[in-house]
Amino acid sequence: MLKALQRTAAVALLGREAETALVDQTLTDLPVRGGSLYLCGEHGLGRSAMLEYASLRAEALGFAVLRATGASSESETPYSALNQALQPIYPYVARLSPPVRDALVGVADPSGGAFVSRGEISASLARLVRGLSAQRALVVLVDDVERVDSASVEVLLNVFGGRWQSGAAIIAAGQGQGGAGEWQVTSRHRLQPLTPELARAMIALSYPELPASLVSAVVSASSGYPLALDALASEASVDQQRFGQNIAADRLPLPGRVKERGFADLMRLSPQGQRRLLIAALSPPGTARVVLADFSPADQGAVRDASLVTVGRDGTLAFPHQLARRVVIEHSDSGERRAIHKLLAQDAALDERARISLAADATLAADGAVARSVMAAATETLSEGHPGRAILEFLRAATLAPSADQQGTTLARAAHLQAVIMGHLDGADSLLRDAEDRLGGQSGLRAITTDVVLRFFRGGDIDTSYRMLTDALEYAASSDVDTDAVVDTLEALLGVCAYSGRHDYCERHLGLVRRLGITDAGVIFKAMLYADPLNNAKAAGPELQERLTALPFVQDPLRAAHLAALGVIIPLSAQMRPALLRLALDAREGGPVVLGAVAMRTLSVHAFLNGEWDQATRLADEAVDISKANDLLIYATVSRLTTALVAAGRGDMATCNAICAAMVSWARPRGVGIVQRSVAHVRTLAALAHCDYRAARQHAAPFFEADFAPVDLLHLMDPVEVAVLNDDYDLAQAVAATYQRSDVEVASPHAQLLVAGARAFCADPLDTGLYEEALALPAASEFWFDRARIELRYGQRLRRNRQPVGARRHLEVALDLFESMGADPWADQARAELRATNPTKFMPADAAQALLTAQEGRVAELAAKGLSNAEIGERLQISTRTVGAHLHHVFGKTGLKNRAMLAAALSRRDTSIVALAPLEIGREVGLGIEAAQRPARSVRHE
Repeated sequence: MLKALQRTAAVALLGREAETALVDQTLTDLPVRGGSLYLCGEHGLGRSAMLEYASLRAEALGFAVLRATGASSESETPYSALNQALQPIYPYVARLSPPVRDALVGVADPSGGAFVSRGEISASLARLVRGLSAQRALVVLVDDVERVDSASVEVLLNVFGGRWQSGAAIIAAGQGQGGAGEWQVTSRHRLQPLTPELARAMIALSYPELPASLVSAVVSASSGYPLALDALASEASVDQQRFGQNIAADRLPLPGRVKERGFADLMRLSPQGQRRLLIAALSPPGTARVVLADFSPADQGAVRDASLVTVGRDGTLAFPHQLARRVVIEHSDSGERRAIHKLLAQDAALDERARISLAADATLAADGAVARSVMAAATETLSEGHPGRAILEFLRAATLAPSADQQGTTLARAAHLQAVIMGHLDGADSLLRDAEDRLGGQSGLRAITTDVVLRFFRGGDIDTSYRMLTDALEYAASSDVDTDAVVDTLEALLGVCAYSGRHDYCERHLGLVRRLGITDAGVIFKAMLYADPLNNAKAAGPELQERLTALPFVQDPLRAAHLAALGVIIPLSAQMRPALLRLALDAREGGPVVLGAVAMRTLSVHAFLNGEWDQATRLADEAVDISKANDLLIYATVSRLTTALVAAGRGDMATCNAICAAMVSWARPRGVGIVQRSVAHVRTLAALAHCDYRAARQHAAPFFEADFAPVDLLHLMDPVEVAVLNDDYDLAQAVAATYQRSDVEVASPHAQLLVAGARAFCADPLDTGLYEEALALPAASEFWFDRARIELRYGQRLRRNRQPVGARRHLEVALDLFESMGADPWADQARAELRATNPTKFMPADAAQALLTAQEGRVAELAAKGLSNAEIGERLQISTRTVGAHLHHVFGKTGLKNRAMLAAALSRRDTSIVALAPLEIGREVGLGIEAAQRPARSVRHE
């Protein structure tokens, strides 16, 4: 019993906490004062599930349960429902007086038997119940109370409905629409549809294997009605392929049990009643075209009893969910539907979009005017942020277009949206083939673009994609082609150019934008930014920042996706995140996959820069998963970069190296140069984290060349930091000067912070003002990882300038930030520098006091790890001779004889040597020049 109760509560009662609490309270009160509860709501909201819960709960408490269900066929038979309820206690009913007993069991002779009033029956039954409930509490459960005969209603409420009857209670469920259903009870509660979140949770519990895309369609079609939800999900789980071919919520196949019950309801209506109900079903939602008074008296009762519709107090009819409306529509024939569509399309009270849709449904043959109207409506639907609905409207327009060329062009547009927004590549393939068949093998601009996009998403060769798109645009430049199609192709080409990482490709793209006379400012400035991000950032950055700021208000999903993609190179401000979170949530629910993957990747990059590394990893992993599931291989690959960055920052080099190797292996043969460049950034940061400055210089080599990729806007500080740590101050200052000449910091607040940090790194060692300026920028409070690095290098600078108090302040901030991110190698650097601000003591074996300098401590640690004198000198940028001198002092002060003893002592951390020196933070030079008295361009610091 308990297991059954748990299963019921886990699924059928999800989100019904308020209702179960009411049931529990009624049952709790039952032994003392009885009570009555009426749960009202439309058919399919879970009324029966609530009564089942009440039954299981009552039985678990040891109560006796009596049950009855109203039926239209018995609503005129006196005491029919009461007869059902009393079945379990008939042996006790037989002890009642003969007239009462005969009335209850339905054997009284209406013509010759004695008349027994309902009051007398109620009083007799109440005495019986009082006696029984003294031994065991009784609960009466009544379903479909609107169909219960009036005699049973009166007696049940007289006996069980009052609080005076302790030990007995009644819990009823019905529509609450008047008549016998208007029960006078002590407590009444109306059930509401499930929220989309609860509906998805219910499916996850019962049908965990159902794909997210189908879950979203099922949730939408069910409108939160548990019965419809379970029926759809059950059949979808059995036949996913058939359901997946009709992914739109209003096109899912009708579940058999919903159709069977709905058709039974319709058959109770006359043909005239069925037609009136069909008019209601075909009317646009929210327009009341049919009321109960329009039906004949004979049909009105059947309408009230039908599970397909609800009747308001004012007599208006409404369909509880999409499936109910579709049952009525599918019960009709096409001729009936077209006639009603034509009639409704002439209603001036409807808005233009509704009339266009109705006119299209009423049109049987090709009609150019209607097709153009539907196309315009589809374009408007897309701009309002409903790509799935827009695709369906484009498909409808294609069926109405009079010529094969127009049909093919319209199908190509639907295929394009299916690919670049929805991410349903197989569906786009099918639509594209249909489009090319109608175009007679001649591919239009959109068809070519869609074909390239499909290849591109699946990991096709970048150079081939670039060549196909540029050739198509060159042709468009010399012919009359739809401007919207040209812009779509340019956007696709920009994506190909960006992933190629080739400047000549991006420059040619900009040339095509100008030659084709494109006036869209967003297209122009994005082309400029990709063609020359360093020198065009001043012009393009502010314009794109303004557009990014407006992202939450951009409804057009394609435009929103193109803008959101810029968040990977121009970090988003806080007000932009809700829009991307909405796109990510839509994708999780089966909405536009491409938009969701772009949003998740962008949010993951932003979370990394903000120091929210756990969140960054989760978002990146989700972007990878959703991209792989939909065959978007290029998105799946690039989305792994954030995970690699986090792994590098946290010292998980096995994960970092594995991800980087896999990405490069996938990207190199396909010509995806931006992936290789991004991997170089990851490996540069990994080397910096572990103080391997020579390796960092090798990995950062591409960033000192003339070419500059958009993704480098996120890493402006890295080349300068690497150059300084390798004592190449001329190079560091040259890079910083290039930033200053180009005004690249205007691109975004993040770029401003990075440029300020770079200038501080390579400034004169005594000039700490640039560090203060960088840390005073507003972006320093938002981008934690970059701020922590600036704080660390500032602390190093101050310590080497013999300002330990100031150094500690900044090093402690850096340590806190790094620890909050789990950036252990970086935190080790800050921790080591903090230790170096105080004298470090080592205790010799004979307990005599001895003092090691910070540099001697570093040399000791590296020697204990097995590094040779030459390797230690290279790591710390001191001569081999100096390393030997330091080791001589270490052995003398500690009493140890060789490296083996040193390694053993350090590994044990025993009392013979208290290792308080920094472990491995690199050389003394830090950032900038080591100390004021050192030469300005000293390469070795001994």
